[in-house]
Amino acid sequence: MKATSNLPKFNIIRSGFSYLVLGMIGGEKKPVLNKVREKKFKPSELKINRRVLSHWKQAGLLDTREKNATTMLSFLELFWLQIAMELRRFGVPLENIKTTKESFFKNSNAVILETYLLRSFIQKDKDFFMIVAPDGRADVGTRDEIDFSELVGYIDSNYIKINFNIIKNRFLKDKADLISKENIPSYLEDKELSVLDIIRSGEYKAVTIKFKNGIVSHISKKDIENNPNPYKVLGEIVKNGGEFGSITFQIKDGKFVSVETDVMEKP
Repeated sequence: MKATSNLPKFNIIRSGFSYLVLGMIGGEKKPVLNKVREKKFKPSELKINRRVLSHWKQAGLLDTREKNATTMLSFLELFWLQIAMELRRFGVPLENIKTTKESFFKNSNAVILETYLLRSFIQKDKDFFMIVAPDGRADVGTRDEIDFSELVGYIDSNYIKINFNIIKNRFLKDKADLISKENIPSYLEDKELSVLDIIRSGEYKAVTIKFKNGIVSHISKKDIENNPNPYKVLGEIVKNGGEFGSITFQIKDGKFVSVETDVMEKP
């Protein structure tokens, strides 16, 4: 989100992996987003008073095109309304909450919120947050992204931090199975899924993704093993058929103390 010159900076620097995921599961043509966009829920499921909901619509907190009919909401809208309710508990005025809404639902920025929401289902061991400045400006990111952005001065304001997992577990637990981790991969291409599986495994020190014509062409996996069996290491590489990049052994007092492998393979 762009900060104006007379306001404190309020931008989250996204990691390379976040941009990778935005490219894979974000975008208007990705069918996985239909899971969060399909309007199939009634407002009554959130136990929001009709008068309150009507007032919020008039204040611009919820977009709806239905007239004289029951308003149906998407999962993303359910999630957004829960965030709006949370901000009201903090005493944030409706005008500022509208600014928060416009941070994501204007100029196609909803894709960013949708993608981070989907990631919260895929990467269940990671926390994802929305941060909201006093004037309502907002952004989303991981804990590490937020901490780093503060460190380098891209966030220069106090803020309210809302944890996606708390919102889901408190209010949307009975609906979370509609966007389960098991359902999401079926919408990803095989190469995209293999990249996510490798990164989520946590087995490697570093993972490098190489693209050709916008498509994942190779994956480089770097790992370090202490007190290795050199013959076993070499045997596994040959057995797995990886297009290896390099193998580096560290030797001390005539013994192998560590080995660093950088194996390149096609997804």
